[in-house]
Amino acid sequence: VAAMLEHGLPVICVPCPWQPKNFDNLMLTAGIMSYKKGNLESIFKERFDPPVMNSLPAITHQFIGTLLNSV
Repeated sequence: VAAMLEHGLPVICVPCPWQPKNFDNLMLTAGIMSYKKGNLESIFKERFDPPVMNSLPAITHQFIGTLLNSV
């Protein structure tokens, strides 16, 4: 995922129907779209603007910050 975002590619994830413990407000990173039954066409029609700060260090920093803030 980090490599795809690094190269400005959108990512479609297919989430499982579960909620991890102690993570009430999970948010998707810019550029990651969540597939739900019936929304595939709208995902492909959605305009994708790569994040301005789409470097691997920036994504890593954001990921670690999310983990630390969720504890």
